[in-house]
Amino acid sequence: MNTQHTLAINIHVPQELVVAGAAHPDQILKRISDMDTKRVQGYVVDQLSDSDGGPELIDLHIGKFQYDKESGTGSFRLHFKVSRRFCCADSTGCNDDYIDFRYVYREEVLYAEGHYFQWTLNN
Repeated sequence: MNTQHTLAINIHVPQELVVAGAAHPDQILKRISDMDTKRVQGYVVDQLSDSDGGPELIDLHIGKFQYDKESGTGSFRLHFKVSRRFCCADSTGCNDDYIDFRYVYREEVLYAEGHYFQWTLNN
């Protein structure tokens, strides 16, 4: 499922780290390139319905890391906080969110695709 709202990232990871990924997800996160981290940031900010406060992503971490060695596929959840700083009110705010990724692992690269959906309700 590749649409204009699909975020694709490639993470170079040795096989032993993929197999142990559930035990050491922070090691997977460290291998996301600066360019892909910026792409995640831009992708999420572009999807937000409100850009007040200059939203940025902070406190990224990986959870629910799974890998099926037989099929070479898996999934993980990239957690983050959307932080905002409102200069006029001299206040800050943030909310927790995530992107679920599915990936294929080939030749020591995780080819991951995910979709972000903003869950804010506007009544």
